[in-house]
Amino acid sequence: RAADGRKFSKSLDNGIDPLDMSERYGTDALRFALLNGTTPGNDARFSEEKVETARNLVNKLWNMSRFLLGKMGSWPNTIQEPEPKTLADRWIISRLHKVTEDVTRLLDEQNFGSATDVLREFTWNDVADWYLEIAKVEEGKEEVFAYLLDTLLRLWHPILPFVTEEIWRASGRQSLLMVSEWPT
Repeated sequence: RAADGRKFSKSLDNGIDPLDMSERYGTDALRFALLNGTTPGNDARFSEEKVETARNLVNKLWNMSRFLLGKMGSWPNTIQEPEPKTLADRWIISRLHKVTEDVTRLLDEQNFGSATDVLREFTWNDVADWYLEIAKVEEGKEEVFAYLLDTLLRLWHPILPFVTEEIWRASGRQSLLMVSEWPT
């Protein structure tokens, strides 16, 4: 439905051209906007503002990833769950495990709207606004960064395939993200 709750209609001239939105804000932003806030069996409202907000999230993921890659220096050959060195490390790793479990379950249930909510909340609030701020003060977080970014990219990939694949490639990985294993 349109932002005002009415059905999209040619006669009302209230439709939104998805190709135009994709061109203006990016395909990943459009995909996120179409999925976020939806619940099975219910109508969802859609507006250009929703796509613009989604673009801000895609930019946040991009900038956060570039920061993490810059702090890591180089991508490790193998990524394993690191041993937490601080309380902040332990907290973010435990949150990542919970988010992975929740997103996996929600995607299996085809509850895409809730899966995007969980990922957005974790990425924006827990990682970008909280953990990365602590990491600017604490040192030695490269292993946690690698584990966190690797898992986040895998979780976001079904929803934001283009930007996650580009970040994956920018990290120096030779394989494609789309054929990598799902995190457990």
